[in-house]
Amino acid sequence: VAPGDETLVPLLNCIGASLYASAIFPLYFLTLKLVPGSVTAGLVAATAWLVMPINFLPLSDGAFPNLFGQWCALIFLAVLAEHYARLTEFRIAASLALLLLLTFMAYSPTLVYLLILLLVFLILRWRLARTVDDTRNARALGLILAPAVGGALLLYYGAFLETMLFGTLPAMAARLGESGSVGRSPFMANGWALPAELVAHFRLIPAMAALLAVPLLRPFNTPARWIFLAGLLAFVPFGIAENWINLYN
Repeated sequence: VAPGDETLVPLLNCIGASLYASAIFPLYFLTLKLVPGSVTAGLVAATAWLVMPINFLPLSDGAFPNLFGQWCALIFLAVLAEHYARLTEFRIAASLALLLLLTFMAYSPTLVYLLILLLVFLILRWRLARTVDDTRNARALGLILAPAVGGALLLYYGAFLETMLFGTLPAMAARLGESGSVGRSPFMANGWALPAELVAHFRLIPAMAALLAVPLLRPFNTPARWIFLAGLLAFVPFGIAENWINLYN
């Protein structure tokens, strides 16, 4: 929307509300593959939806791009879980690559988090592959991921790479050297910062409640369960980085 032109604002608000409301469906689809029973899966999906920033940051942190990026990410993960065994088929691989490219271009924080999640997922599947099919599918996911990242850099983020590499990152490094942190709030000055940010932004109690679903999982050798595990492990690098850089504000 151009500055001063609010003619499209109602339409964007309606689209945003639709994305906001429908995010529960791909979450439910994923959790059906995680836990036995539709009722249990619904409860886990509802808990996960409470934790997600899509639930309570709909008009901030990027607003519509944030909503759209997270919605596309959920659709991608749901499709990935359903068709992981068919990633070597060109039609499936091409469709997922295009969807991932759209997701990466929607919003840069979505790119960062989903890229880390997929890399963790890829490493887990590659290192713990039990069959030839496991190895083949992990390689196929890598071939889907590479053009999506390359396409996003070329089509959108490429224009900012020079500024980021030679301006933003050196400035952040200098700030870290001077004060030890970038963008940290005073109340996070001491101790590990991630728990404080979870309390402030991500509702720590539902997040902890969501972890109670782990014992309900069946054996881990299915794509949806590896996606779930990768999502938990993706918190580790964010937690480490959050000690120096305020990632959530």
